[in-house]
Amino acid sequence: MKYVMATHNPNKLLELQRILEPLHIEVTTADLQDVEETGETFAENAFLKAKAACDQTGLPAWRMIPG
Repeated sequence: MKYVMATHNPNKLLELQRILEPLHIEVTTADLQDVEETGETFAENAFLKAKAACDQTGLPAWRMIPG
């Protein structure tokens, strides 16, 4: 399975790739249009980015929420 991760942080991408590789899950990024962060919380904005990544690529999207 292949997921797209809505991030420009190469360290986050590498970390998730390392974790999911044994499960045969491929994680990639894409050249995505910027998303206006209109959410009131970090989690809401992460959801907006993940949804936009999914809409733009047709792939399931991964959102990173700390904590």
